[in-house]
Amino acid sequence: MSQIHETELLYEIALSIGNSLQMDEMMRQCTTTLMRVLNANGCAVFSYDQPLATEYHELDSCSVALAWQSVVSLPRRFASQADIAELIQRIGFPDERMGLASFMRSLPRVYVEQGVHRYLLALPGFGVLLLQKSGIPLSDDLLASLQKLMSKLAGAALACRYEEELQRQISAAKAASIAKSQFLANMSHEIRTPMNGIMGMLDLVLETPLHREQREHLDLARLSATHLLEIINHILDLSKIEAGKLDLQNETVDLIELVGTSVKALASRAWAKNLQIHYDISENLPQYVVVDSGRLRQIITNLLGNAIKFTEQGEVTLSVEYRAASEIPHFHFVVQDTGIGIPKERLAFIFNPFEQVESASNRKYEGTGLGLSISRQLVEMMGGQITADSELGKGTRIEFDLPLVLMTAPIPAGSVDIDLARQRVLLVDDEPINRRVILAMLQKIGVQVDVCASGPEALYKVQQALRAQQPYGLILMDAWMPGMNGYTVVEKLKEAELVLQTRVLILTSSAESGDSQRCKALGIAGYMTKPLTLTELRRALQEQLGQLEYQRHPAAVNDTDQLLSGLHVLLAEDNPINQRLALKLLEKKQITATLAQNGLETLSLCAEQPFDLILMDIMMPEMDGIEATQQIRAREASGHSHIPIIAMTANAMQGDKERCLAAGMDGYISKPVRPDALYNEMIRMIQQYGRQSLAPRTAEALSLDEMMIALEQSAERAPLTATQQEVSTTMTNDTALYDWDASLEMIGGEEELLLSVLEMFLEEVPVYMNSLEQDSRNTDYEKVARTAHTLKGLLATFCATPATQAALSLEQSAKQNQSLVEPLGRLQAEMQHLIPQLQQRLGH
Repeated sequence: MSQIHETELLYEIALSIGNSLQMDEMMRQCTTTLMRVLNANGCAVFSYDQPLATEYHELDSCSVALAWQSVVSLPRRFASQADIAELIQRIGFPDERMGLASFMRSLPRVYVEQGVHRYLLALPGFGVLLLQKSGIPLSDDLLASLQKLMSKLAGAALACRYEEELQRQISAAKAASIAKSQFLANMSHEIRTPMNGIMGMLDLVLETPLHREQREHLDLARLSATHLLEIINHILDLSKIEAGKLDLQNETVDLIELVGTSVKALASRAWAKNLQIHYDISENLPQYVVVDSGRLRQIITNLLGNAIKFTEQGEVTLSVEYRAASEIPHFHFVVQDTGIGIPKERLAFIFNPFEQVESASNRKYEGTGLGLSISRQLVEMMGGQITADSELGKGTRIEFDLPLVLMTAPIPAGSVDIDLARQRVLLVDDEPINRRVILAMLQKIGVQVDVCASGPEALYKVQQALRAQQPYGLILMDAWMPGMNGYTVVEKLKEAELVLQTRVLILTSSAESGDSQRCKALGIAGYMTKPLTLTELRRALQEQLGQLEYQRHPAAVNDTDQLLSGLHVLLAEDNPINQRLALKLLEKKQITATLAQNGLETLSLCAEQPFDLILMDIMMPEMDGIEATQQIRAREASGHSHIPIIAMTANAMQGDKERCLAAGMDGYISKPVRPDALYNEMIRMIQQYGRQSLAPRTAEALSLDEMMIALEQSAERAPLTATQQEVSTTMTNDTALYDWDASLEMIGGEEELLLSVLEMFLEEVPVYMNSLEQDSRNTDYEKVARTAHTLKGLLATFCATPATQAALSLEQSAKQNQSLVEPLGRLQAEMQHLIPQLQQRLGH
């Protein structure tokens, strides 16, 4: 065999090594190639169990037993053959690490028996390879080169072993994280349940007539319980942050009010030590921002509480300013005191968990040392940073910056004064102590209350209440119950339309990441964290039931018109028919609309002028609604105001709403658009986020007619096909093909508008059908899916159920890259029946 030929063989073997990180697959591929190239008839790889190592000569440091095992054998029974087993016995694989190095140095070896050559090659750090070949033996040069190549195979095998170990450790880490999260949830539940009983009962007793001494004792017990709960909350918050389970529930907040109430809540603690406490805000401080008010208040309270604790005389101040001229506009908070100060060498450690200035201070001032650590991590979760500066004996200055999104004043949700005694509340909780305590609180507040212990029981009680025409105004639903948790119960109540006139609040022992988003997706009013206090429970009932009463009995003034009038809305919609319909609905409420034909135009318009909200179609050319929303949210992260975005899509499939919300959208309505659903969702956005533009309609703004004329001039129209010939004006029985009355009701009784939309639709149909036929012939699945999706939404506008279902079937087939012949034929047949009937309607 020539040297060139041997080189080619070695090259082919080398290419087969390391093509996979799966040990079995890699070894089988390599040994198969090895046997084929060298014309061998047997191959086996044996490895030894030991700590992973890359240099086998390092293993002589101590004597450790080795266990050998077969990794691969080709043919499958080769390694177990009697003659091979006898050979291995004769070779004597070392059974201790001490003899491994000398054994490896003695390789390669050749064993010849009855014309069969068996080659034993070293796999450094891994094991050995036994190759059996009949006939012409390997040359010495080829054998030497092959042994060098075994180092590469050994490295690849070790890489596979490392990968297996890495995957094992990753799986173990994931399992540990899941176990930690479960333990955290369980501990939070188990700790807070008795605390709920303690604090709830103390609140109830303090509401009764008491002697002065009794009240003082109970006040001390309440104070101790509050302090204990604060410690528990710190420990649980720290654990949740480390586990990535802490949830930020952002909302529009009055920052000035939040700062003032936070300082006021700690004033009595400062005055008890004869300290001055006050706050200062800059003149240009914006009033409304988007932030988790509870977590921001927690940061301020932690920092002010620390300052008061470590200050014996002087003052504690909080100042807040808005730095708009910075590269990234942000709010700058400063907490300063005249306390004991912190040594310079300890400043680097004060934000670490369980750290205090010194152990003597820990004993004198008490505390867990968690407040500053939690504050730092909360600030960083909000996208900010925190620093500290101090001088021993003179005081400490802690500063933190937060890049909060600015908002205009939100329109308050409608609410009326209510008689709580006439309100019905359902409490759902599986813990007996929670049911007993919260029931006592609700009875003290004065509402009519029913109690149940499980999800199925709650479903039954809500159904019975509706049948008796005595629906519950509010349901307090425990989040975690055995069998059916609270979120699942709410989903079933929503699906059965049992809570259309009922508010739901989730009760949880430990709010986790995603809870806020889940509540939003399910339309839940919010969640409350146990243990509950009588004050916060009363406040929640008055707020939720007051808003519900307002919805049931609105004021005589048309609040919908008043709230929507004058809004400046960006409509992102590419279909002319949907444009006309949406623009007319907006014009009815004196809403100024600006039209964008796709996602790119939407981004451009958002950068040029402010809008109160955006109505965003999902499927648009050039850039879809999801991507446009993500880019808008990315721009807002650099300091721009938050624009509410409502998704509009004909995809009413499970998961679509969640996908839109996850992309950063704030609301969701399905097509065909119902006026009441559109207006209600817009009102909800304005109440939550306020108005952005505050600008009156300009003279340049186009009216609906002007806008539609411009659209008609720019839109390309296709000539009518032969299928659109004149038909008899005699109306036929078309109820099976479409439902005119239902579609008329759906758009608010505007028959003139519906007829104009129908006229545009009939003009557009040939374009859509021709496009579907051509794209189907070209197997352009993406274009077929997009066109079928648009056609599906338009057909649904006329409640043309058979044709709508046919368009949906075609869309789904295209998305799954399936055959389009049958679904396209079905759609064409449905359209041939439907179009003449719709033309009759238009002619009539």
